[in-house]
Amino acid sequence: MSNFRFIPVLAVPCLLALAGCATKPGFPVTPAVPVTETLHGQSVADPYRWLEGPEAADKSPEAEALRGRIHDWTLAQNALTRRWLDDSSMRKKWQQQLRSLIDIEMRSAPNVCGDWEFARRRQPGKPQSMLFVRNRVTDRETLLFDPSQFDASGRTTMDWSAPSQDGALVALGVFANGNEKTELRLLCTGDGQLLEDRITGRVDGVSWMPDGRSFVYRRLLDEENPHSGAVCYHVVGQPMSADRIVMRALTEGPLAKGGGPGGELSRDGRWLAVSYGLRDDQSDLWVADWKTWLATGELRTIPILTGLKAGGSLLMRGDQAWLLTDDGAPNRRLFLIDLKAPARANWREIIPQDPAAVMENVQLSRSHLVISWRRNGVSALEKRDLKGKLLAVLPLPGKGSVETVVSEELDGIHFNYTSYLTPRSVYRLDLDTLALQTVFTPKLAADLSQYEAISLEVPSTGGVLVPITVIRRKGLPQDGTAPAVLYGYGGFAISQEPAFMSTALPWLDAGGVLAFAGLRGGAERGNGWHLDGMQKNKQHTFDDCIACLEYLAKEKYADRKRLGILGGSNGGLLTAAVTVQRPDLVAAAVSDVPLTDMLRFPRFLMGQYWVSEYGDPSKTDDFAWLLAYSPYHRIRPDVKYPPMLVRAGENDLRVHPCHARKFAARMQNQAAPGSGPAWFYSELESGHGGGMATDLVIRHNLDVWVFFAKALRLAGG
Repeated sequence: MSNFRFIPVLAVPCLLALAGCATKPGFPVTPAVPVTETLHGQSVADPYRWLEGPEAADKSPEAEALRGRIHDWTLAQNALTRRWLDDSSMRKKWQQQLRSLIDIEMRSAPNVCGDWEFARRRQPGKPQSMLFVRNRVTDRETLLFDPSQFDASGRTTMDWSAPSQDGALVALGVFANGNEKTELRLLCTGDGQLLEDRITGRVDGVSWMPDGRSFVYRRLLDEENPHSGAVCYHVVGQPMSADRIVMRALTEGPLAKGGGPGGELSRDGRWLAVSYGLRDDQSDLWVADWKTWLATGELRTIPILTGLKAGGSLLMRGDQAWLLTDDGAPNRRLFLIDLKAPARANWREIIPQDPAAVMENVQLSRSHLVISWRRNGVSALEKRDLKGKLLAVLPLPGKGSVETVVSEELDGIHFNYTSYLTPRSVYRLDLDTLALQTVFTPKLAADLSQYEAISLEVPSTGGVLVPITVIRRKGLPQDGTAPAVLYGYGGFAISQEPAFMSTALPWLDAGGVLAFAGLRGGAERGNGWHLDGMQKNKQHTFDDCIACLEYLAKEKYADRKRLGILGGSNGGLLTAAVTVQRPDLVAAAVSDVPLTDMLRFPRFLMGQYWVSEYGDPSKTDDFAWLLAYSPYHRIRPDVKYPPMLVRAGENDLRVHPCHARKFAARMQNQAAPGSGPAWFYSELESGHGGGMATDLVIRHNLDVWVFFAKALRLAGG
């Protein structure tokens, strides 16, 4: 039940002048427009609701005027923030250093399809990564797709690529300006020519038929409606309008708030696996006879997992399927299923849950299962037979993170490997001989032997131990004098895995400390770790972050008065919430593309998908825990807050920029006198962060470290 009073901003232009007296000197004037709602019996003020802007479909003169005012406000904020960030003695030096670290050749593990081997590569001087192909017969390598030839501005990026099974055609997903409105194009491998086929609607999930003449994919039927997802079928050479819809998004029932259906074909084109979920650990899964659908248009689904009590993924070969699921096993287990007799009673568990490790992925080579585990925070790989028997623990370059690319045509795999002190490199592993071969290692302008990574565990609420890794220059005194930045995420079952952050080297070289925390809400320790940091338990994520900050100070890794936090998206929510809750502990914070209004998030863009993660503010119990930590609503006029850099992406189709706008405006205007500046910046040519050109990546990261250098008083900053 909601009652509110709202004075339309367009009807009261005088407020622009009146608000000036409450605005910190130098910041653009931001009117506080009275809006009060009674929600579940509580009065809730929302004075900066006008920064949400009008509905996208509203093209009235009033709506356009409001858009213009928000745009002008954004430009004014950007100009002020830009001047402050550019005024740094270290900026020019760090800019040159970051370019030497970022604008280098990088490669991905190749994908083998027929006689072709496809791999992404980024080369110095190129704004975006490109797609290369190697003929495995002639060993000749050629550039297949360069987005800068497609778009000279450098703002178009290749989101994904999906070759047909024989490699003759490649489906490419491209989008521009970070907007993630991915469009599918088809490319002929032999001559590099783009075909006429063009599919729009944020396309992904391409799965080819064996003959390479058609494929299944996922798209939005209405590109402006994130809840209109559908699985579709495309025949090469036909227009998008001729594509058949296999399954639409549901509009009723528990799945209606999910992300829509997804589909994947078995390699032989016999079966279609259909998934539909609210989140990773709540997804329904079916298989369907694909040939029947092709002939009749009737999707006869066979239930595998239903009822939204667990999640899972399916591999299929012939009439066999391997189900990786957390059903009854938070760390996951593997079942072998006969698709001719798929009843649960006939399933056979072939790899049980390991209480000390998370089974992250299962892939099929020509003769084996390749199992990816996460043990004690690092990757481990196993080779098993098709019935699950362990044949070998596979050798890895070190203790880090592995991303495998496995082809059903080979008994060899490729993988990307990285760690906190190892840039992403590419390896090939022969599954028969277990010989490990280095394919590519980037040439980095840095001596990584001068840094150290220290893995620790920090006690938090409920007696849990939170994994944290501290990165610093060797020999740095552990006397409590160094500034430190803690990076965290803690949500959506996404793990904080060991990964090299080259952009942080200038900070480390100057005497700063960087730490990575595996907070509850992620999946570092299985699905139980996720459940303990979501919905009513979300405060545990913030508690873990606070515990890690206190530990860094207590053990003298850092100066207690110079602790910073960094995060984006759900991690931006983290940094905003922790800053508001513990302004005495946090000395500076960067909140990138954050959620901050937890009472209205389901109203915007993809927010409805996240109700299963955070809760539903329309329900009384959920409303209580959301209001308790909602950063925008927890800002108090009698509290001094530290400096913040709050950033949005104007083209963000996931988290609406209004979250960052409203939070920054309230911090600038309603925090206690003496609070640190709350700088706001919106990237006008970016979205949620993906697809940035090299120059924008450099500037984006440089801004972070310049902000921390100035806010945390790094020597020379």
